Amino acid sequence: MSSKPTTVLSFRNVTKKYCSNIDLGRRRHFLSMLFPFVDATRLGKSDFLALQDVSFSITSGERVAVLGSPQSGKSTIARLAAQLSAPSRGRVKVFKSVRIVQPGKLALERPLMTVEMYCQTAASLLGAPWGQVKSVSEEILSECNLEPLRKVRIRDLPLGKLNQPTHYACLRVPADIFIFDQAQLRVFPDLEQTIFDNKTVIFMVAGREQIPSFCTRTLLLRGGKILFDGPTVEAKSVFASLPTEETTFSPSGTTGSNGNDLQLEEERKRKGSGILRYVSAEILNGPPKTGEPLRLRFVYKRRISGSAKYITNATVIIEDKLGARVAGAPARILKEVLGEVHEDGTLYFEMDRLPLLPGQYYLTYDIHVDGLLSDKVVGKFKLDVQRGDFYKTGELPSKGMGPFCVGFHWDHNPPTTEDPQI
Repeated sequence: MSSKPTTVLSFRNVTKKYCSNIDLGRRRHFLSMLFPFVDATRLGKSDFLALQDVSFSITSGERVAVLGSPQSGKSTIARLAAQLSAPSRGRVKVFKSVRIVQPGKLALERPLMTVEMYCQTAASLLGAPWGQVKSVSEEILSECNLEPLRKVRIRDLPLGKLNQPTHYACLRVPADIFIFDQAQLRVFPDLEQTIFDNKTVIFMVAGREQIPSFCTRTLLLRGGKILFDGPTVEAKSVFASLPTEETTFSPSGTTGSNGNDLQLEEERKRKGSGILRYVSAEILNGPPKTGEPLRLRFVYKRRISGSAKYITNATVIIEDKLGARVAGAPARILKEVLGEVHEDGTLYFEMDRLPLLPGQYYLTYDIHVDGLLSDKVVGKFKLDVQRGDFYKTGELPSKGMGPFCVGFHWDHNPPTTEDPQI
C-alpha cells in the first residue's frame, strides 16, 4: 500500500504588499515589526499588492508550473517559498529545504573577486557542507569550462559568463524543493534529470510554450491572484483566452519639438567644474517601452580650456519622484577611460531594458573629467509609467528588494548608423 503524499509547501490566504519607494517600504516594514496590530495590507500612494489572498499547497515529489505574465506574482511566490521575504498577511509553511534556480548572478558578487573565489562563495552560501566547499567549487569550474579563468577577476569577464556556474551551483548543492524562476532548462541534463525524478519541482514560466511536458498541474496567476489551479492542458487554454496589456511610458513636459530631445537646464545652474558641458540629449528610440532598450545620445562641448585629458566616467540615473535612485549605470572604476576629451564630442548610452514599476521617474546624467565632476543635469526628463501586466514586453526585477540592476553600455565613438546598435 503506497503512502499518502505529504505536503511540503503551503500558502494560506497570503497577501504581499510592496512599496515602489524602497526607502519608505523599509521604514514601514520596521514599524510593522514594532506595531504588528496595524493592517499591513492597507495601500498608500506608492504601494501595490504583488499577491492577493493566494492559497495553494504542493505535495512531495509533485512537479508544478506557475504560469503568469511578468508582474503577476511568480517571483514573489518564489521568494516567499524560500523564506527570503515574509507575507503581509496570511501564512506560508515550508516543511523542506528550498532552492531557487535563477539565471542571474548571486547578490554578493563583487567585481574584484576571482572566478575561483566566486565559485567557492556560491557553494558555501547555497549550503554545501564546509568540508566539501572546495571540491564542489572545483567541480563547478570543471563542468562550466572555467579552469583557465579561475584567477580572472569578475570585472574582466564577458557579460553573462557567470550565469552557468551559478546555475550549476544551485543544482549541485542538495535541497528538497527546487524552484526554477525563469531559468533555462536542459543546461546540465544529468543533474536536472536527477532532480526531476526525485524532488519537488516548481517552474515559474511566462508563456505556455515554456511549461515542461512532465508538469501535469499548473497554477495560473493574473494580477497577483490565482485564476486557475488544475491540469496543465486546461490552464493553457485559459491563459490563451486572457487579454494582454502593455505598460506604457509617457514622456511629459520636458522634451523638445520632436518629442525625443531632452531639455537641459541652464549651464550656470549646473554643478561641476564646467570643463565639459552637455549641450543636447536625445532619446534615439523613443518613446521607450518596458522590455525595450533605452538608447540615449549626449553631445558635449568643452567650455574651459586646460590640461584635462580623459572622460573617466559618465552616468545615467533613474530616480523616482522623491529623488530615490531606482536604476542606473553604476560608477565605473576611476582609472577606466571612456575616451579622450575633445572640443566637442558625442556619447551614446544604452540600458538593456526598462524594469520600472508604475509611477513617475526622472533622468539625471553626469560626466566626469580626470575623476572630477564636470557636469550634472538633474531630473530634467520625466517618464510616466502606467500599470500593465508586461506580457511579452520584458521581465521585471524583484520588487522592493533593493536597487534594480540593469545592463548598461557606453560608447564614446559615434556609430556609422543614425540609430546605433550598441
